[in-house]
Amino acid sequence: MVVLSAQGMPVAKIAEVTFTSAERIRDVIPQFNADGLDSLYPKYKGGQPKTFTLPESREIKKIAKSKPPEHDLPFSTWSLTKLADFLVAEGMLDDISHEGLCICSAAPTRAHPSELTPQAVTGQTLPATAAAIRTTQS
Repeated sequence: MVVLSAQGMPVAKIAEVTFTSAERIRDVIPQFNADGLDSLYPKYKGGQPKTFTLPESREIKKIAKSKPPEHDLPFSTWSLTKLADFLVAEGMLDDISHEGLCICSAAPTRAHPSELTPQAVTGQTLPATAAAIRTTQS
């Protein structure tokens, strides 16, 4: 398509020769002019969506619960677009869709089994020895 366009062939003829629509040709040519060969590779990746680690998920939720003015931003509430843009701009994520942000914020934050301690589960310090347990029971 790109070579044919560079040779001066009209869009309708390129579409006929390449068995595609004129609309597709009109999408590809400007993208190629702007991004070069990188535009010819798909920007999506197949497979399962990225899953977030526990620290990433916690940090995203922490920022989502905060107010934008706390981060020196000129608006009073987050929208999904503004939150996603902020997370990417801060370097926390390479990219995130609005759907991915919804999934991340809706998912329960679960600790890895290695992170679970009695104190983490109950929120209180528990006696460490059997002797300490007996003294608290009596």
